[in-house]
Amino acid sequence: MSLKNTALNEVWVACHIIVAFLVLYAFSVDGVRALEFGLLGLSEQLSIFIFLPHGIRILAVWFLRHRALVPLFIAHMCLYQLFSNMPPFWAQVPLALIGELSPWLSFKLLLWTNIPAYYQTDNGRSQANPLGVPILAGIIAAIFNGLGSFGVLMTQDLKYADFEFLLGYIVGDILGVLIVFICIMSFREVVNYRSAGR
Repeated sequence: MSLKNTALNEVWVACHIIVAFLVLYAFSVDGVRALEFGLLGLSEQLSIFIFLPHGIRILAVWFLRHRALVPLFIAHMCLYQLFSNMPPFWAQVPLALIGELSPWLSFKLLLWTNIPAYYQTDNGRSQANPLGVPILAGIIAAIFNGLGSFGVLMTQDLKYADFEFLLGYIVGDILGVLIVFICIMSFREVVNYRSAGR
């Protein structure tokens, strides 16, 4: 494969990551948030923002490793520019760096502990790791992301930099990963069922 084709493939994949990140955020704000307030009756103080893009962060790093970092950074920066109620301008770059590096660091931690964390190939054939590994990485990344974001926002004594914010951040990321992976697994089962029926 030529260098030009490789570069075009990387750009194509990066665009998919960015678009999926932004679409899932928009769905989180409009769909999931409405569900939290309307059907579940959660108040503004008790609600947990289910952050579906955390699932995209984990999937991107699981499949692409370090190559997912730049698209994830761009996705975070686009998110801050396109949507309202975003963090202050001074916090956007540090928060984007924390958001992109948290999944990568969690996979590195799992790799360091000898848990096979990445999607691996064997003799040119794709071989997926157990699904529990990326979910575990997602939970660890949610903790890293929550603590890092809390640390950045706490430096300016902002109204939302408190323990409830930290807990909501972590739980929201974890729920986001679980929902994304459940949807992907359900879709895969439906496709496999329909393929077996033919």
